[in-house]
Amino acid sequence: IAEVRAARGGVDSLKKGLRGLSILRQHYEDLQNELFPLFERYSPRHACVRLMWSIEDDVLGLLDSLIAADPSEGQDFWNRLGAFYLAAASLVYRERWILFPAAFAALPDEARSQAAGAADAQGATGAAGALLRTSTGALNASELKAIFSALPVDISFVGADDRLKFFSDPPGRIFPRSPASIGRLVRDCHPPKSLDKVMQIIESFKKGERNEAEFWLKARGSFVHIRYAAIRDEKGTYLGTLETSQDIGRLRTLEGEKRLL
Repeated sequence: IAEVRAARGGVDSLKKGLRGLSILRQHYEDLQNELFPLFERYSPRHACVRLMWSIEDDVLGLLDSLIAADPSEGQDFWNRLGAFYLAAASLVYRERWILFPAAFAALPDEARSQAAGAADAQGATGAAGALLRTSTGALNASELKAIFSALPVDISFVGADDRLKFFSDPPGRIFPRSPASIGRLVRDCHPPKSLDKVMQIIESFKKGERNEAEFWLKARGSFVHIRYAAIRDEKGTYLGTLETSQDIGRLRTLEGEKRLL
C-alpha cells in the first residue's frame, strides 16, 4: 500500500508539473504575434518561423493530451511524455541559437516598439475624426471601437490583397493578435496545419464559388464556432474575407426561456 501511495504521489506531482507548463502557450503566442511578424517584415530569410509554428502546435497538442491523460493507462503516456520533452527541448535550442540571433540581426533598433507605436498611431489618427454614415445610422470612431470590443465575437478582416487590415480586441479574445500583425499576409497569420484550408476558402471566395464557410471545434478549453464570409461590394466585387470566432460553449447549454433579468 505504501508503494502504491508513493507511486500515486509521484504521478500527482508529475501532473501538477505538466499543468504548470501551460505558460508555454503564452510564450509561443508572444512569438507568433509579436516577433514573427516583425521578422517577416524586415528579413526575406524568415522561413524558419513556419517550421517553428508547426512544432509549437505539436508541443501544445502533446501537453494538452498529457494533462488530460492518466499515466496509469500504459506505455502510450510515457511515449508521449518523451515526445513532448524532445520537441519542447528542440524549440528551446532553435529559439536560443537560431531564431533570436537571426531575427534580432535583421531588426532595426527598437523595431518592435516602433511598429506597435505606428499601428496605434495609424488607428488613432486615421479614424479619430472619421464618421461612418449609412442608411441605418452614423457612428464615430470612439463608438465603433467600443462596439467592436463589446461584441461577443472576435473579428478579423483580410483585404483583397490577402493582408490583415483590421481585428477587434475584446476581453478574452480566443485567438490572440497584436498590432504588429496589421499588414501581415494571411498565410503568415495561421498555423501550418490549418493554412491549406484557410487559403482554399479564400480562393473559393475570390472565384465566386462560395460566400461562406463555417467550422466548430474544441480549442483552448472552449467550444468555438468559426465563420469565414466573403465581403463583396454592390457589384459583387471581392473586397476581402471576414473571420468571426465565438466561444459557444455556454450557448449550447441553454434550455427553455429567459425573459426576466
